[in-house]
Amino acid sequence: MAQVKNSIFSETSKKNKDGIVNIPIDIGKIKEELQKESISSIFSTSGLISHILDELMENEMATFLNASKSERTKMRKGYRNGSYFRTLITTIGKLELQVPRDRNGEFQTTIFERFNRVEKAFCSTVAEMVLNGVSTRSVKYITELLCGTKFSHSTVSEMVKSIEPVVDEFKARPIVGVHKYVHVDGMYIKVRVDNKVSKRCVYIALGYDDDGKKTILGYEIAKSENTHEYVTFLNHLKEKGLTSPQLFITDGNEGLKNAIVEVFPEAQWQYCASHLYRNTLRKTANKYKQKTAEMLKVFKTIKNPKLANEYAHAICDFLCSKKQFEAMKTFDNSYQDTLTYLNFNSEIHRCIFTNNAVERANSSVRKREKPIKIFPNVASANRLIGAILLDVDEAFLTGNQNFAMIADLAQT
Repeated sequence: MAQVKNSIFSETSKKNKDGIVNIPIDIGKIKEELQKESISSIFSTSGLISHILDELMENEMATFLNASKSERTKMRKGYRNGSYFRTLITTIGKLELQVPRDRNGEFQTTIFERFNRVEKAFCSTVAEMVLNGVSTRSVKYITELLCGTKFSHSTVSEMVKSIEPVVDEFKARPIVGVHKYVHVDGMYIKVRVDNKVSKRCVYIALGYDDDGKKTILGYEIAKSENTHEYVTFLNHLKEKGLTSPQLFITDGNEGLKNAIVEVFPEAQWQYCASHLYRNTLRKTANKYKQKTAEMLKVFKTIKNPKLANEYAHAICDFLCSKKQFEAMKTFDNSYQDTLTYLNFNSEIHRCIFTNNAVERANSSVRKREKPIKIFPNVASANRLIGAILLDVDEAFLTGNQNFAMIADLAQT
């Protein structure tokens, strides 16, 4: 894996305009190399991630001291004083990390708190599966392989005790500031309820302000996607401080659309353009897919409502001429709803044109939920999903996506 270590950084460390030292990581190269590895190379993978975390801590230290290693600058706030070793138990085994020190002993890394939060939530969920007798031999093996140890009830209890207050606080925190643009989406998970496997829908809401800054507004685990459940969820967001959203961006779920009208009647609705394009192409014959995709690509670049409508008619005419009536109907019935974003500031268009932002948050949950397959109970689902979304939200706040990327690597 030495070759991977040497290639994970896309360029050398450098300071940005605010004087903060950044170490750019090429996550694509890492994933590409990891995909070549067999699952038995667990130690090579853990060694790689140890290397990444060591570099991130060096990055934190450089920011703390306002100077990189051996850099001579009047802006320097202190000096390094070697390092010490610390072991971190993760879902890919034990990581031996080298933690830097400064001479005054004031530097504290944030890596252990943030990385461990998701790890503990994951391990406690898998362990509960074992202890509740709902796992197979393979799950027990995975528990020991990924979490590095066998679990007793007391061990799981301690993990839960440390995670739940943090997740509960995150879930209940008030919504601060004005979030004019709100993305909402639902994703299904499987949960064991009353000794039966049931589907539950995870609602996730993400908000943007006028500057394009985003935050997780809230999440909920509901029984299904229907108007009543979504009304409850939106009212909860309202109680937490979501007062005057101007635009909701969602897929075409009717229950959610009805709930938005009921709870926030003044808000406008934007149908996710990506959903419309995918649905249109899905109903287009293969030999016409390329041409249709090219026309849809042009359509999404048009920022004038009148011209967009004219070009939409051209798309419908093309599909009709090729007897692609289902595709034409799908596009014609919904394209107007994908143009609502044009009523708003052009600087925010890229953020509100599709529902991709919240779907990326969903993807982070899905990647780390996938090995579990069936949650042992709703509480464990809430714990893991909350920990992941808190991690995603902190990445939004700091602009540092590295923690989320590393957690994704553990599931590669």
